[in-house]
Amino acid sequence: MDSNSWIHCIVIVDFEIEKGQIIETVHPENTILSDTERNNLVYMAFPDSNSNCMGDTKFHICLRTIRKLSDQHRLYNRECKQDLKADIGHYWGYVFFRQVKDPTSKRGYFQKSFVLITRLPFHNFFSELVNRWAPLYFKSGLSALEQGYDQILSWPKLITNTPLQLPILGSIYQLYIAANRNQSDSTNNTTTTTETEDVTNNNNSTSSSSSSSSATTTIPITINSPNEIDIFGPVHTIIHHIQLMWELILIAEPIVIIAPSPTDSSLLVQALTNLIAPLEYLPEIFPYFTIHNAEFREFASSTSPPSVILGCTNPYFAKTLSAWPHTIRINESLQIDHPVPHRKLERVKSLQKLLMDNSGSIYTQHRPFLQKDKAFVKKILNGVKTRRPTAVQSIILRRYFLELTQSFMIPLERYMSSLMPLAKDISAFRAPPVPAQFKEDTFLGTLELSGPQLTSTVKGDFEGLYKRFFRSPNFRGWYEARRTEQIEKLEALHQEALAKEDFKKWMRGKQEVEIVDMILCIKNKLQLPVNSNSTLTPIEPAINVTIKKEVRELLMEKLDDLIASLPDDLKTILN
Repeated sequence: MDSNSWIHCIVIVDFEIEKGQIIETVHPENTILSDTERNNLVYMAFPDSNSNCMGDTKFHICLRTIRKLSDQHRLYNRECKQDLKADIGHYWGYVFFRQVKDPTSKRGYFQKSFVLITRLPFHNFFSELVNRWAPLYFKSGLSALEQGYDQILSWPKLITNTPLQLPILGSIYQLYIAANRNQSDSTNNTTTTTETEDVTNNNNSTSSSSSSSSATTTIPITINSPNEIDIFGPVHTIIHHIQLMWELILIAEPIVIIAPSPTDSSLLVQALTNLIAPLEYLPEIFPYFTIHNAEFREFASSTSPPSVILGCTNPYFAKTLSAWPHTIRINESLQIDHPVPHRKLERVKSLQKLLMDNSGSIYTQHRPFLQKDKAFVKKILNGVKTRRPTAVQSIILRRYFLELTQSFMIPLERYMSSLMPLAKDISAFRAPPVPAQFKEDTFLGTLELSGPQLTSTVKGDFEGLYKRFFRSPNFRGWYEARRTEQIEKLEALHQEALAKEDFKKWMRGKQEVEIVDMILCIKNKLQLPVNSNSTLTPIEPAINVTIKKEVRELLMEKLDDLIASLPDDLKTILN
């Protein structure tokens, strides 16, 4: 199995007093990383001087890349949920940085980072994996790195709706990757069964079993979700503004986050993008960003900030990116393992006040479209007072914003469905019909009778919010994906219409030219790649038309009947 399906490489970044931060090791050695990727990685693998991080610091980063996805990743992306797709334009890096006093070092400190590079946004899984793998590397050196990598080579391929067992360094990770929304209902039963088994296994996480590669004890570790992280911990200081943040994420506004450490910035960036699930957040995010990044000049010189979220630890960003309309400054660690006393983060009217406020604050130019749901905020704050577990607080947050996002998206989904042609419009003797065009004014006219107010208690200017949403990359991505699904569905229905047609009856009285046209039409269908699914999400922003195996077999029979009706000279040409 090609390891690139799971990880691209492991990089060790060291600090030399004469040279500064350098890449010490890349494993495997033949891994290709561009100069820009290497330079960005070197600086993002270490907390900057503003963080004052001692001991172990864990966080994740995002690196731009121009390399195309592998064929295995492209196949995987057809089947998995949107938020689990291999990233087309970026690598994710999961970092374990260690800084401890070292009297043998000229600088007096040991400073080194272990970085796992991958295309997969499995934030929960890879963070857990690196948290176990990196300390073994720091203890045993390259042998632990090479042994772990070699075991990854034996992992099963990336596949959805199947419980996966991933052995590495004395542990077995139990992982389940959910499929996209086009999978059949039967897979939901598998999910339920797997989750039940996961709970059982998790309760016995210290139970041992014999490893296939050695006689040592193995520890099963259940990962209930590859990518979902705790969201209450990172957002607990901005709970009073959480609905405002949902709007900013929904319409993909540029945001700068200044936090005490890379851990805090990366967790807050990731938590905020989770607020609009199940809608996919499509713009770029940089969970941890430094002034040494290759993209820094691009962002600093822009008079019209792009739809990007930057997480950083250097307050200098607030001055340099003063044209950016939204800045959050957090001055206390966001990492909590238990409910904490709540301190409200104030909203300030200028960046100058934000820079002067040592306790942290929020600066934004956005005027919310929706009214604040004070009852929900009160519910979360009461949970803090009663010491409700953070995991439960996260569940409440996720459920609330899931329902709010669904209330916002259901009218759009309903309107998109109305753009599909009727079944009677699909004929074997005409080209496949196409969906009608999306018209913003027509959609907005449906809101009075079928808007979000039917399913949400939140009040406000939903029409204004939709108008802003239409200008965002989140809307464009959602619309292109839905329209692609519709076109693929119509193509599949057209293929089925051809397969069901009685061409022996149709051919009576037809001219040879009409029969030849039909033969060429069917030949075009037969050239499509075979797939067992009737509809597929696109690999990339392009139509991915396939044909079901059983439909292809029927069309081949129809093709033989059509060719058999022609004179011998035409048969020879067409065959």
